[in-house]
Amino acid sequence: MSNGLKNIGSPDLLVLFTSTVSHKMIRRALSDAAAQNIKIARSHSSSMAALRAILEEHTCI
Repeated sequence: MSNGLKNIGSPDLLVLFTSTVSHKMIRRALSDAAAQNIKIARSHSSSMAALRAILEEHTCI
């Protein structure tokens, strides 16, 4: 985690499933994403339905 988001490329959207990661990791991801101007979608649930809803909201499907 010390490298942050340096190696993720330049995604259009970063999806964070907050129930499955630590608070420290969430804060780091939010900070790094903001610094790289990456959009963020957060969901407490890590279900397929939650992911589908996020993708429908943020894409032209």
